[in-house]
Amino acid sequence: MVSKVSIIGIPIFLVGIILILLLTLIGVPIYPFGFSTSSEGAIIVAPGNSEIIELSPGNARLPTLPLWAFVKTSFRIGSADDLDFDLTLRYEGSFQQELFQETTFEPYSGDGIERIYITKSHDITLTPEATSSSYTFTYEIENLGVSDLTIDNRSLKTQYSLTSTILPLILALIGIIIIIVGFILSRGKPSTTKRKKKVTTPGGWEPTLQWGGGSAKTGTTKTKKPRLAIKTTKTSVKTNKKVVQRPTGGAQASCKFCGKNVPNAAFFCPHCYGKLR
Repeated sequence: MVSKVSIIGIPIFLVGIILILLLTLIGVPIYPFGFSTSSEGAIIVAPGNSEIIELSPGNARLPTLPLWAFVKTSFRIGSADDLDFDLTLRYEGSFQQELFQETTFEPYSGDGIERIYITKSHDITLTPEATSSSYTFTYEIENLGVSDLTIDNRSLKTQYSLTSTILPLILALIGIIIIIVGFILSRGKPSTTKRKKKVTTPGGWEPTLQWGGGSAKTGTTKTKKPRLAIKTTKTSVKTNKKVVQRPTGGAQASCKFCGKNVPNAAFFCPHCYGKLR
């Protein structure tokens, strides 16, 4: 049986795992664990020209955190001819840093009417110093081709390592520890088995060859005999009464008090003890 302590640890563990999946592996920017910005407006770069594109409008500010932040930038670029451009990504905040620079060339493979598009994305890790100040990310794109470049679908996603990775991981570990502690506590307790109550028949009767039928109770209450008790029939004992025959002799007369026969010579009636003479 799962203990109550383990039941508390299971949801804590699941919350930590779900946050790690959403924020770290999938990269869903949920505030305050992270944030994202996006822009749909198209920017046109003519051949031989360059354009600076800001990916974090409004001079966004990250909170002061002791750990790193993970940033992902992306945009879509297209042309009706060969894609040929130089790209430079810069960070501007408490310090300025050119993160990387590259030249991209993609030969045109269309029908000469529709534009072809490619998506460029970059993953950047910001140090704690960079995450403690306002910042901007900018792309500088120089068109080296013979056709206009169209840039759209610009986005920036930021995840804070402390809130999106470290804290959910600690939460999952706390859940595991609580589950293990609850399991140990449940194993340490002795198993309590309920004993069945002893069923006693009314009157204290037990199925033995007894002639009593039940335990006697003191007082005026009658004891109720069980149905399975062996009933005994009481035989009436005949008592022989001695009949004393009085002597009947001589002449008799009736008593003047009770009317029964008495001897003539009697002074008192043997029946009602009345004085006869």
